[in-house]
Amino acid sequence: SSYADILIPNYTEACFLTNLFKNKTSISIEETKELIDKTRSCANKCIFCFMDQLPPKVRETLIFKDDKVYGKPENKEQAIEFLKELQNGTHTVITAIALFNGKINYLSTRTSINKVTFAPITDKEIEWYIETGEWHGVAGAYRIQGMASCFIKHIEGTQSSIIGLPIFEFYDILKEQGYSLID
Repeated sequence: SSYADILIPNYTEACFLTNLFKNKTSISIEETKELIDKTRSCANKCIFCFMDQLPPKVRETLIFKDDKVYGKPENKEQAIEFLKELQNGTHTVITAIALFNGKINYLSTRTSINKVTFAPITDKEIEWYIETGEWHGVAGAYRIQGMASCFIKHIEGTQSSIIGLPIFEFYDILKEQGYSLID
């Protein structure tokens, strides 16, 4: 079983997956599926808080490597640790998006699973990158659309999903719900 076998369910801002993963440094596939089930349950209870927003959109991105979850680093030291662990290897980036349409009382979700391969990064390069400040507020401590792109050897998937808003999946949801960009 691999992370590609996991389908991230509907979820809301009230219960992001990253909150469920908080304080975990390692996670198995079975634990991941259990947390996803908890998220689905939470989403079903919380979705009504969005009824007055038409249409509300929620998204979240998580990074996995070697059964470890990389959320948003809490400080500079953790950002350095994340980058040292991610460099010279491939990790999985999962971005999930949910859109609730209150007019038709319908919730759509999509999940995009991507792979990012970092080249080797020296300690000096990591320190330089940390000083850019781009690591703040992003899963894995890097922004693929910023200076971290200097270190990215290969991506498998879509850059927009890795950035955190899977454009293809979002457009697919809009079409499913009857919205049109061309009308």
